[in-house]
Amino acid sequence: MKFTDGYWMLQPGVTAAYPAEVLDVETGPDSLVVYAPGYPVRDRGDLLKGPSLTVELGAPAADVIRVSVTHFAGADRGPDFGLVDQGPASPRIADSASLTSGRGPQH
Repeated sequence: MKFTDGYWMLQPGVTAAYPAEVLDVETGPDSLVVYAPGYPVRDRGDLLKGPSLTVELGAPAADVIRVSVTHFAGADRGPDFGLVDQGPASPRIADSASLTSGRGPQH
């Protein structure tokens, strides 16, 4: 028998950063950008303590949400996946920082 820890385990010495809160939100006509530090921010000095993630949300097609999470963006190294152009998706962005593409949730 062979036992492994699985592919989801982090390499030794690597620590994952997970968003702890939403610091700021920017909305565009068809996108939503969320700035989320990996630690609680009490004052301006806390912004120097650790990593911050940029989460970009968009709608390339109806009923599809594109999510991109970035920390220290550099050169694009891939992988990249092409999408079939289905025309404008016209996402709806609400004041409460939500993005809906297509029909949205069915209740």
